[in-house]
Amino acid sequence: MQSDEAYLPKRMKRFKPLRHLLAGMAARLFARGVRRRNLARRIAYPFVPHDEAAALWHYRYYHGVEANLESPQGLDGKICWLKIHDRRPCLSRLACKIEAREIVREAGYGHLLKELLGVWNRPEEIDFNILPNRFALKTTHGAAQNYLHESDKAPDQNALREMIRRWLETDHASHFGEWAYRGIKPRILAEELLPRATQDGLPELRVWCFDGEPRFIRRNYIHGGPPRHPDAKWSVNLELDTKWNRLLFRAITSMRADMPDRPEYLEEMLGAARALSCGMALLRVDFTDCGGRLYFGEMTIYPQAGGHHWDPPDADLMLGKMLNLPDPSSLH
Repeated sequence: MQSDEAYLPKRMKRFKPLRHLLAGMAARLFARGVRRRNLARRIAYPFVPHDEAAALWHYRYYHGVEANLESPQGLDGKICWLKIHDRRPCLSRLACKIEAREIVREAGYGHLLKELLGVWNRPEEIDFNILPNRFALKTTHGAAQNYLHESDKAPDQNALREMIRRWLETDHASHFGEWAYRGIKPRILAEELLPRATQDGLPELRVWCFDGEPRFIRRNYIHGGPPRHPDAKWSVNLELDTKWNRLLFRAITSMRADMPDRPEYLEEMLGAARALSCGMALLRVDFTDCGGRLYFGEMTIYPQAGGHHWDPPDADLMLGKMLNLPDPSSLH
């Protein structure tokens, strides 16, 4: 049995839905870049607000079918519903990387935070003199906007400031209709850079919480490519239950991981995720494992922007049953 968000065959993924294709062709006549994308969405969904059009566009583009907003069954369909209906101001605080640190501290888990080295409003304000040889720069409102400096050599400050300037101008709320990012003030923060023992990134533990209760964990890290493709990177994922047993579903875009030993911090991590996700129908709380020591990473309101491909595909429906959508009248 598959949900109404059933996936198209993999070989058909390269083809855009006809509605998107025609809207894109029309928008190409009048605009470029981000403006073209936004215009195409307005053409495809002319009678809905911009954020809703972005959410619907992304769902249709990724899954090949229109989102069922009346009675969504699968996980991604329900994430699309939450993008459109959940307008609580607290979401922006959860998604903001500075405000999230305060929430973690208020919940009594401040010892899991990485050292904060500085916060700035503009790239020109960054004081590189106070930063150590190893540091991480990121934006408060961004996704996948991280600069990791691991060298004793000083960074190219002008190039770095220009890159961060582009980051700050990025409107993440309009990319996939993720409304919560619209209420975040774009800033830059610097944190300590955790050491890693190998070329692979440090393992991330992504705790999926439904109605404030951890239900499963994704252990993830980025692995360097094979010898023939040294620059390639592969995501290595492992889905685990809260007792640290392997689950039978996984993301189809990842490599299969070996089973790691149960960490000593497991219960503390689950307790922190439970405290931080209280009151949320869905919240993914992300942590980092640095040599057996646990660090808080961030809180993710819309995992993968609602664009998952599972093996088997029925996992979408199984996870959707865990997500109980609230009454829309309570979400404003």
